[in-house]
Amino acid sequence: MQQPALLLEFRNSLKNPIAEELIDLFLFRPAAFLFVKLFYPFPITPNQVSFLAMIAGVASGILFTGGDRIHFFFGAIFYALANILDCCDGMIARLKKNGTITGRIVDGCTDYIIGIAVYGGFAIGLHKAVLLYGLHLPLNSWLLMTLAAISFIAHAVMSDKFRNAFLLQIKQADGAPENEYNKFKGELARFEGKRGHLFDKILIRIYLRYMQLQSGHLQKNKILLKVPRL
Repeated sequence: MQQPALLLEFRNSLKNPIAEELIDLFLFRPAAFLFVKLFYPFPITPNQVSFLAMIAGVASGILFTGGDRIHFFFGAIFYALANILDCCDGMIARLKKNGTITGRIVDGCTDYIIGIAVYGGFAIGLHKAVLLYGLHLPLNSWLLMTLAAISFIAHAVMSDKFRNAFLLQIKQADGAPENEYNKFKGELARFEGKRGHLFDKILIRIYLRYMQLQSGHLQKNKILLKVPRL
């Protein structure tokens, strides 16, 4: 039976449902699709949507610093909006086919900026709630949010690493880490001979270093990839 056009369009906007987190697949992605349909007729780029997500995330962090129920409530609303918009950029890129190689890096940087704003703002808000409203916490508010932030960073790095490896494996890509690394390295080389593109070059250099740290020692990966398959 033929799928409805809207459902088919929604499926085409996803990276791969198998690799999606459940809260994204069943909550944030459907909500983001409504924004995608709103943005679609306009010449808005995925990077511009990432910037909107960053603004919503920073606004969320600022609201969290209030330390009372109203500020926490609206901070949570803006944080949810930031997550929805964060899903939008890739969905628009896939549907409009107007994504760029640096778009993925911009998206990743946006996630970290939002994380810093939200966790920092929430730490300030909790500290105020303890001092002004008698909130009881099992640990110091700053220590609690520091541990939460470390957990967030570790989760982001590891989930990104294994999700990308999984997606590349199911596409049957040979030497997956090397192909990805060389793709960005080749794009950097292409930009090197041109004037401008400073922002793109900085982003790609940062991402190449991130990939090296994420995958361990790149030279070790090269040796492993040269071993013939039996």
